[in-house]
Amino acid sequence: TGKTAFTLQTMLYMAREHNVAYFSLETSSRKIFDRLIASFTRTPFSQIKQGNIQDWNPIAQGYDDFKNLKFHVVDAAGWNVGRIQAKALELEAKIIFIDYLSLIQAEGRSKLEQVTNISIALHTMAQQNKITVIALSQLNRAGKAEPDMTSLRESGQIEQDADVILLLNMVNENDPCSDRDLIIAKNKEGSVGKLLLSFNGQYQRFEEIDTRYDMEMNS
Repeated sequence: TGKTAFTLQTMLYMAREHNVAYFSLETSSRKIFDRLIASFTRTPFSQIKQGNIQDWNPIAQGYDDFKNLKFHVVDAAGWNVGRIQAKALELEAKIIFIDYLSLIQAEGRSKLEQVTNISIALHTMAQQNKITVIALSQLNRAGKAEPDMTSLRESGQIEQDADVILLLNMVNENDPCSDRDLIIAKNKEGSVGKLLLSFNGQYQRFEEIDTRYDMEMNS
């Protein structure tokens, strides 16, 4: 829960310096832009959705900065990896986000085989074209207290192909605005561990919670 909001916020940050493409296979680009505007300008998401914005100043003030960000949102429902690759190359994207992986069309006699083929194809695309691929995946908790790499739904191939695996876990599953643990489950070139994030649903934003003081108090 929260993977789309988290990656949209990440994309906005990356798009300051890099050409980024966000391929949405589930949500329309219009809805994606609503969330982006809420996050970037800190305008309440509910007001944007209802077309009842109370204060236009943050949007007006942020317009030029938002326009200068280097990103594209692509409606990609029903696309396969080949079509995603072609569009990424056309846009000269250095980083692409895919929301989400198992919705990509692929050959295979079962969902496991299809997702395996998708993961291999994305890995090949990234290597051959020097494109950073950030692919979202659903999780299968299967009664676990918190997710781990084996929770990635449908295929262990994702775990094998990924250089980095980040998992979002709600601290309180009964609260949709609960804090989230950001679990760094795999990191080929760095550390693994866990960060605590607060989630502001009104602005569709995550912020890191500094837990060092709590650690000092408990020690």
